[in-house]
Amino acid sequence: ILTLVTQFEETIRADLAALQAAIKAGNATLSGEIAHRALGVCLVMGAVTLTGRLRRIEEAAVAADTEIARGLATGLDPILRSTLIEMRSALEPPASSGF
Repeated sequence: ILTLVTQFEETIRADLAALQAAIKAGNATLSGEIAHRALGVCLVMGAVTLTGRLRRIEEAAVAADTEIARGLATGLDPILRSTLIEMRSALEPPASSGF
Protein backbone atom coordinates (compact mmCIF):
# COMPACT_ATOMS: atom_id res chain seq x y z
CA ILE A 1 0.00 0.00 0.00
CA LEU A 2 2.91 2.37 0.63
CA THR A 3 3.87 1.85 -3.00
CA LEU A 4 0.39 3.05 -3.97
CA VAL A 5 0.87 6.19 -1.85
CA THR A 6 4.25 6.79 -3.51
CA GLN A 7 2.69 6.39 -6.96
CA PHE A 8 -0.11 8.74 -5.93
CA GLU A 9 2.45 11.31 -4.79
CA GLU A 10 4.41 11.11 -8.05
CA THR A 11 1.28 11.36 -10.18
CA ILE A 12 -0.35 14.16 -8.25
CA ARG A 13 2.86 16.22 -8.03
CA ALA A 14 3.21 16.00 -11.84
CA ASP A 15 -0.46 16.93 -12.28
CA LEU A 16 -0.20 19.86 -9.89
CA ALA A 17 2.91 21.17 -11.67
CA ALA A 18 1.10 20.93 -15.02
CA LEU A 19 -1.95 22.60 -13.49
CA GLN A 20 0.13 25.49 -12.14
CA ALA A 21 1.73 25.94 -15.57
CA ALA A 22 -1.63 25.91 -17.35
CA ILE A 23 -3.08 28.44 -14.92
CA LYS A 24 0.00 30.65 -15.24
CA ALA A 25 -0.37 30.52 -19.02
CA GLY A 26 -4.02 31.54 -18.69
CA ASN A 27 -5.20 28.35 -20.38
CA ALA A 28 -8.57 27.80 -18.69
CA THR A 29 -9.50 24.78 -20.83
CA LEU A 30 -6.30 22.90 -20.05
CA SER A 31 -6.48 23.95 -16.40
CA GLY A 32 -9.96 22.48 -16.13
CA GLU A 33 -8.91 19.23 -17.79
CA ILE A 34 -5.90 18.77 -15.53
CA ALA A 35 -7.87 19.68 -12.40
CA HIS A 36 -10.57 17.19 -13.38
CA ARG A 37 -8.07 14.37 -13.92
CA ALA A 38 -6.22 15.14 -10.68
CA LEU A 39 -9.39 15.34 -8.61
CA GLY A 40 -10.39 11.90 -9.90
CA VAL A 41 -7.09 10.47 -8.65
CA CYS A 42 -7.54 12.23 -5.31
CA LEU A 43 -11.10 10.96 -5.00
CA VAL A 44 -9.97 7.36 -5.53
CA MET A 45 -7.24 7.78 -2.91
CA GLY A 46 -9.56 9.38 -0.36
CA ALA A 47 -7.77 12.73 -0.43
CA VAL A 48 -10.93 14.65 0.44
CA THR A 49 -9.45 18.10 1.00
CA LEU A 50 -7.43 18.00 -2.21
CA THR A 51 -10.47 16.73 -4.10
CA GLY A 52 -12.54 19.67 -2.88
CA ARG A 53 -9.89 22.23 -3.77
CA LEU A 54 -9.35 20.73 -7.23
CA ARG A 55 -13.10 20.67 -7.84
CA ARG A 56 -13.24 24.41 -7.08
CA ILE A 57 -10.29 25.03 -9.43
CA GLU A 58 -12.04 23.02 -12.14
CA GLU A 59 -15.22 25.06 -11.67
CA ALA A 60 -13.24 28.31 -11.88
CA ALA A 61 -11.50 27.07 -15.04
CA VAL A 62 -14.81 26.11 -16.66
CA ALA A 63 -16.02 29.64 -15.88
CA ALA A 64 -12.77 30.94 -17.43
CA ASP A 65 -11.94 32.68 -14.14
CA THR A 66 -8.20 32.18 -14.10
CA GLU A 67 -7.73 34.63 -11.22
CA ILE A 68 -9.88 32.50 -8.91
CA ALA A 69 -8.17 29.34 -10.19
CA ARG A 70 -4.76 30.91 -9.54
CA GLY A 71 -5.71 31.89 -6.02
CA LEU A 72 -7.07 28.44 -5.22
CA ALA A 73 -4.01 26.74 -6.70
CA THR A 74 -1.59 28.63 -4.45
CA GLY A 75 -2.73 26.58 -1.47
CA LEU A 76 -2.35 23.14 -3.05
CA ASP A 77 1.19 22.33 -1.84
CA PRO A 78 0.45 22.52 1.91
CA ILE A 79 -2.74 20.50 1.41
CA LEU A 80 -0.79 17.84 -0.49
CA ARG A 81 1.92 17.72 2.20
CA SER A 82 -0.60 17.22 5.01
CA THR A 83 -2.52 14.65 2.96
CA LEU A 84 0.63 12.59 2.37
CA ILE A 85 1.57 12.78 6.05
CA GLU A 86 -1.88 11.53 7.01
CA MET A 87 -1.78 8.71 4.45
CA ARG A 88 1.64 7.52 5.54
CA SER A 89 0.91 7.76 9.26
CA ALA A 90 -2.29 5.76 8.78
CA LEU A 91 -0.21 2.99 7.22
CA GLU A 92 2.47 2.84 9.90
CA PRO A 93 2.29 -0.18 12.15
CA PRO A 94 1.29 0.62 15.73
CA ALA A 95 4.14 1.15 18.16
CA SER A 96 5.05 -1.85 20.24
CA SER A 97 3.76 -1.64 23.78
CA GLY A 98 6.67 -3.69 25.06
CA PHE A 99 4.51 -6.58 26.21
